[in-house]
Amino acid sequence: MSQFEKTLIMLKPEAFRRNLVDKIISQFTSKGLKIVAARTIDNPSRELLELHYSSDEFIRLNKLHIRERVITYCSSGRIMVVLFEGENAIELVRKIIGDRNPRLSGPGTIRSWVDDSFEDADARGEAMRDLIHGPRSKEEAMRQIQLWFEEKV
Repeated sequence: MSQFEKTLIMLKPEAFRRNLVDKIISQFTSKGLKIVAARTIDNPSRELLELHYSSDEFIRLNKLHIRERVITYCSSGRIMVVLFEGENAIELVRKIIGDRNPRLSGPGTIRSWVDDSFEDADARGEAMRDLIHGPRSKEEAMRQIQLWFEEKV
């Protein structure tokens, strides 16, 4: 069943370091998603990122140390949050992004472009140098849209 939705993506510091921002955004717009709003933020505050990365899932997975690493990584440089809308936007964004583990991400997905792995990141004691975040559910998307854009969904 087709559903008109809003969702967002967060482009992480590695997307800027590798000059992939335009290429990543075009992956979504070429599939029919419309950009509603976008914000670029240099070194976002830890407080804002702590709100973005809710501790609930990290607690459930017993990975609070990973949450801390991701917050440190995302606060270390420039990020961009982009609000998209379109048919089945949440599912489409997740499909374009690919699996959380780049090694399991299908060819052509954004995460298949990642040169890092969970194992390498753990060995360094850092977050994986991922390019992108996208919410996994409608509830998560709504919460993050309100956080970054103060827009009611």
